[in-house]
Amino acid sequence: MDRKPGILLLAGDIVLHGDVEQYNVVLPKVLDAVGRGTRVFAVFGNEEYDELRAEIRGRFSEVTWLEEEAAEAVVGDDLLYIVGSTGALDRPTGWQARNISGIGERYARRVEVVRQLLAHQPQGAMTVLLLHYAPTTATVVGEREASYPWMASRAMGVVLEEAGPRVCVHGHAHLSKVHTAVIGRTVVYNVALPATGRITLIDTAAKSLEPRAEEAPGRSRVTLGRWM
Repeated sequence: MDRKPGILLLAGDIVLHGDVEQYNVVLPKVLDAVGRGTRVFAVFGNEEYDELRAEIRGRFSEVTWLEEEAAEAVVGDDLLYIVGSTGALDRPTGWQARNISGIGERYARRVEVVRQLLAHQPQGAMTVLLLHYAPTTATVVGEREASYPWMASRAMGVVLEEAGPRVCVHGHAHLSKVHTAVIGRTVVYNVALPATGRITLIDTAAKSLEPRAEEAPGRSRVTLGRWM
């Protein structure tokens, strides 16, 4: 990388099938790429199973894990307020519905907690929402349309429209061909590595956070009425 980033955001599914030992391989490689000493914030994806998350937080405490939580970081002259959550889906997957009791209610609670955290943005801070699941279908285009309800949450998109964080970062949509979108005042990035093929760089000091055409394989400006 040409320059060391101020912070690193990991949008979940850092390992596969809950294999915690993979962190011992993945984290050092990522930190070698971005620079040792870079502060790391992360949320869990669906591959980091619920029953393993306490162990992961304990064993890899060099990462600031956010589960419906917020943290602050200073990058250059900017104060960043980072709200993190696995996020929600419009519809639980079949496996989730069969195996996770009350998953629909859990998704609804997550949306409400994120709403409350965004309502307490510090004055003058740049707010970043870090999710695993997408808050819009615009950045999952390329996946099968029939799977959109299991990729994104319209309710979380409403929260973005209302609260207007500067940036929202998510993963999960590995086959996406559209990696950026705009919801209201918020630039949304799908940073899933299988989709982008590279680490996504966001310059918080830039006047506009929308990537230039040559940097964005696909982008979209969306309104809530056009979803799904």
